[in-house]
Amino acid sequence: MSSTRMFPNLPRTEPKLRDSTAVTKYMECPRKYFYSMVLGYKKTTQEPYFAFGNAYHKFREVLEIHWMADPLLSNSQEYIMAALERAMKYAKKHLVPGDKGTKWEFMNVDRVMKSCLKGAEHWLREKKEGRIEVIAIEQPFQIVLPDGEIIAGRLDQKIIRGGKPRGRDFKTSSQAPIYYSKGLSPNDQFSRYTFAENKLVGWDENDPNHRPPVEGQDIEVLFNTKTTGPAIETYPVNKSRHELMTWLKEQEFWHRMLTMSREEDRYPMNTKSCNFCEFHKVCAMSSETMQQSYLKNNFKHEPWDCTHSTKEDE
Repeated sequence: MSSTRMFPNLPRTEPKLRDSTAVTKYMECPRKYFYSMVLGYKKTTQEPYFAFGNAYHKFREVLEIHWMADPLLSNSQEYIMAALERAMKYAKKHLVPGDKGTKWEFMNVDRVMKSCLKGAEHWLREKKEGRIEVIAIEQPFQIVLPDGEIIAGRLDQKIIRGGKPRGRDFKTSSQAPIYYSKGLSPNDQFSRYTFAENKLVGWDENDPNHRPPVEGQDIEVLFNTKTTGPAIETYPVNKSRHELMTWLKEQEFWHRMLTMSREEDRYPMNTKSCNFCEFHKVCAMSSETMQQSYLKNNFKHEPWDCTHSTKEDE
């Protein structure tokens, strides 16, 4: 590795395990990857939708924990109340609603409550129908790829639907469903999860006759806007062997690009991504000394850890 050239006075905290967030950030802009993943800086405040989504995720997680411990419909209301208590505790601690008149003003504690109750209706109907069995929740994974790189992540749920294993991921969105669905495929995260889940059950990707036993992911999305919602839609996203192998080869390409950036200590700007980037002001400054100072004074140093869960952030 060559001597450090960029920002030599700031320590490197690049994670050894890379997940979808890390790799797609590099795809978006290598310089953004450098600031956030290599140096470990992030905004001091986050948009309300992060805490809103985490609160709902917490609700679904705790609900399923209770059910898996004692799967009785007669106790379902007790489980719902316990999960709601945890979700509201998280929301009250972390959710800072958007200012009045902004696009995020509806993301408040009341809307978290309504969303969780809508989620409870959806969950209870699913349990009564018995079409889906949840076999694991919040399962971390680490998979070694053929190029020696280790990918990691955390699966919201592993399920059995129609007698076949699948993954399930919970999302929240303020987009219209017709626009949200366009981002489901191609999608690095869902290809990554499907590949990992197949490897966890022994799939041999080098055998063309060995069909991937895990076909894909069920993406369950909670939709909310200022004037609509909460509403829940589920989108099945399947991945063929061809799609998974294409994803694998492209991962190997991006890994080589990352290695080259690291060895040369060069993380070029993608100026097409500047307009809405939180690091825009940093890149626009006229000297590295000013950039380093601005990073240290205006951002929080919190190295990325893809194994972290809201379970650990009460």
